[in-house]
Amino acid sequence: ANKIQDSAYNSFENEIQYFFINKANQLSYQKIKGKVVLFSDSLIEIKAGVKLEDVIIMAPEIHVADNFEGTVQLIASKIVTLGKHCILKYPSSVILLKDSVNNYQGEIEIGENSFVSGLLFANATRTDKNKNSVALKKGVSIEGTVFVHGFLQMEGIVYGTVLTDYFLYKSVVSTYENSLVDAVIDRSRLHPDFTSSTLIKVPGKLNIIKWLR
Repeated sequence: ANKIQDSAYNSFENEIQYFFINKANQLSYQKIKGKVVLFSDSLIEIKAGVKLEDVIIMAPEIHVADNFEGTVQLIASKIVTLGKHCILKYPSSVILLKDSVNNYQGEIEIGENSFVSGLLFANATRTDKNKNSVALKKGVSIEGTVFVHGFLQMEGIVYGTVLTDYFLYKSVVSTYENSLVDAVIDRSRLHPDFTSSTLIKVPGKLNIIKWLR
């Protein structure tokens, strides 16, 4: 793997370029585009000034700062947090692939007034008692598919499909199971050209999601 520079571009006609991100070399002002994978064995932090397009990011923990905008595939095994007022443009994804060997609950949190177009996917094995906790904060909008093995706290809007083991609603004084308050799920508002992921269904005819160079 290479050390990330101020900018990187790799055509999809080429082999994948891999960049290892360590704690002393977080993402703050880089411009990265194309067939690129950024990975870490601990944590990757993405600041608002980073420009990412079609990039895959893999780490146990991924934290995205407020006001970030880009097109990314975020893949974590423990925690993904997206700050306030972020925009993940289509086709983006926030994916949690939990390691069932470890005794912890996987977490995804999408901060207030953020927008994700694509897939939100939190996976755990059927026998995993801890499962995952996913929170869509106030004002969040998701366009696409939300799939949660675990618990979904939802204060926002999903234009698309939601599949979850449990809904949770937390008030000031109590927690309610399988309750929705101030939330919207509207499949009819999803754009007809939207294409979902093969992670959650057996692929039939494959569609073009995006033309790449």
